[in-house]
Formats: sequence, C-alpha cells, structure tokens
Amino acid sequence: MKIKSLVKTLSILSYCLIIINGSIIAIPFILYLISASISIFYLEGINQSVSSLIGIIGLIIIIKNFEEETFKSIFVNFLGFLMLLVPLIERLSSISIELFNYLSFKIPVILFVVLFFIYVLISIFDYYKNKKILNSQQLSHSK
Repeated sequence: MKIKSLVKTLSILSYCLIIINGSIIAIPFILYLISASISIFYLEGINQSVSSLIGIIGLIIIIKNFEEETFKSIFVNFLGFLMLLVPLIERLSSISIELFNYLSFKIPVILFVVLFFIYVLISIFDYYKNKKILNSQQLSHSK
C-alpha cells in the first residue's frame, strides 16, 4: 500500500471515529452524520440535516475519487475535505465550544485535518513529479 493511500485511509478513519457526546451516550461522528441526514424533521433545525448531507457527500467524493495524480483529482479531494469540515463547523458553532473539550473529539479532529493536509501535499508533489517526468520524456522523444 502506498504511503499516500495509507494517509488518506487513516484520515478518513479518524474522521469517522470522531466521538460526539450526546445527552445520554457518545456516538461516532459517522453515525451522527447518517442519523442527522435521515431525520430531517426531528432535529433542532434544517442546518444539521443539510450540513450532514454535505458531509456524507464529501465523504463519498473522497472515497470514490481515484488515486491518479491530476490537478482535477487534487481539487476534487480538497473540495471533499472542505465538505467534510462543514458538519464539524456546524456542530462547533451550534453549541458551546466547552462541550467539545475532550480527547475523543480533539485527537481524531486533529488527526483528520493534519493527515488530510499531508495527503493533499503528497498528491501535489506526485502531480508535479509526474508532470516533470512526462515533460522530460517528451523532450527526449522530440530530439
């Protein structure tokens, strides 16, 4: 498994394993996204449902996006990353920030952001490395 794929997988896993404390139990963030997007009429507002749907779409985009190093795939992955941040920001802004002061929230969020940022940097590096190789091959063939 390539390092890039491993970093992407660990980033997605850390996102799914962010723990959200509820009034009775704590649940993984992925379950919150699914339940919030399904129960559109039972939540405090439509913002939770819309942001959860955006997060699920972002997760699908990142998982489905191929590992090819094109500028389009890098942009789509970054767009998916921004879409994954929407439900996190919505949750952080809807209730008091002090309620998120626990390690099972902080550590996965930090891991997700850092690992995905590393994944994007590796993708950009691979893109320019492949582009440089292609340009040098085209120059050698034209001579």
